[in-house]
Amino acid sequence: MTSNKVGIYIRLSKEDLDKDKILESESIINQRKLIYKYAQDEGLDIKEEYVDDGYSGTNFDRPSFNRMINDIKKGNINVIITKDLSRLGRDYVKTGYYMEDFFPKYKVRYISILDGIDTRMDTVNNDIAPFKALFNDIVSKDTSKKIKSILKNKKEQGLFLGSKAPFGYRKSPNDKHKLEINKKESVIVKKIFDLSICGYSNNYIAKFLNDKHIPSPLGKLWSSSSVYNILNNPEYTGCLISNVWTNISYKNKSKVKRSPHEWIILDNMHTPIITKEMFDKVKKRRKISPIKRCDKQLLEGLVYCEECGCLLGANYIKKRGHFVLSCNGYKRNTKSCTSHYIRYDKLESLVISRFQNILNHLDQDKINRLNNCCNDAKENGKKQLRTLEKKLQYLYSDRLNDVIDVDTYKSLASNIHHEIANIKNSITKDELLPLDIDRDLLFLLIDKITINKDKVIKIKYNFKMLSL
Repeated sequence: MTSNKVGIYIRLSKEDLDKDKILESESIINQRKLIYKYAQDEGLDIKEEYVDDGYSGTNFDRPSFNRMINDIKKGNINVIITKDLSRLGRDYVKTGYYMEDFFPKYKVRYISILDGIDTRMDTVNNDIAPFKALFNDIVSKDTSKKIKSILKNKKEQGLFLGSKAPFGYRKSPNDKHKLEINKKESVIVKKIFDLSICGYSNNYIAKFLNDKHIPSPLGKLWSSSSVYNILNNPEYTGCLISNVWTNISYKNKSKVKRSPHEWIILDNMHTPIITKEMFDKVKKRRKISPIKRCDKQLLEGLVYCEECGCLLGANYIKKRGHFVLSCNGYKRNTKSCTSHYIRYDKLESLVISRFQNILNHLDQDKINRLNNCCNDAKENGKKQLRTLEKKLQYLYSDRLNDVIDVDTYKSLASNIHHEIANIKNSITKDELLPLDIDRDLLFLLIDKITINKDKVIKIKYNFKMLSL
């Protein structure tokens, strides 16, 4: 006769934890007491205990349940005892599978104490087990509806139900359903909005915060996405937004986003960090970039990394007032290349100098024909100047209206003035050239420019065009 290798399974559901009053009989302690008393009375020696605390019965992917199933497959356990059938699970299809297929296949005796089920016996209780499983499934569905209704009611009352407060706030020590300002973090949130309203990109703001060693909401480095999340969170204006996410079903706990018309949005629920006007202004400003990225730098798109063959991308370092070119291959995968870069204005000066030497050897007829293929570089510079001057006007207006503080205004205005000076200087240089050098001309006459990690520059010319 096969010896009994008894395992007991205990589960306390998340639904039980969400109830205002947890039934004493449902607790882990009392389930254990009941099962051990039954095993003692029946002369069964318990070998292993499996406990899942806070797991829904509609989900069979539970740590201890999975461990129990693996032990059954290995032959370590051949008797399973639960307090009742609902502890095994509340999905009647999967519960039926384990009762009628899996347990018989592995010769496992299953006992549900309160339901009077014992698969070793031929009883009526065993016969009606599928109906009890179906009833447990229906109860689970009904419980899910009730919990959702209770939660929605709490949301409509303006209670904060999130597990963690938004960055810049904290849960009130006196009422966990209310938010209050976190003074240290709120200063950072305000600074992010100040920088954004002045037209600075998410990437620049993230770098600015990282350079200042300011911790992010996740305790890691700031990124473009973490800045984006803050700038797009209306709760900083004092409103509370809830009912945004829901489960796919009472059996599938995966989250899906509700339609916006189902969201619950309540104004004036906590102290705002920024005004609604400022939030709206940021949204509007973010749609209009102060320096259009379509106005690429003269050499952008021509410069490649000699090591990995990827393009070098241009990034504007506002703090230093100049562009740098860095390897896009390294940005995508740090293992594919090295972190090398070159200051753009120095590269452009060198390339134009070499390029001009070649143009100086062209006759006037060729210069005239090349000029017909190009746009006026000075006109592009003037357009950029007009954009920057408009940005200065916006900045001055923001200072007058106390949208930004004096220090922020001075710092940002200084950067803009520096950009304007660089462009004016560039236009002046262009006027000294016998041929206007712009992107169209460079792309016609240069095949590519390569730079290695030691910043050695190589220019490959399109000699076919130069021989026009």
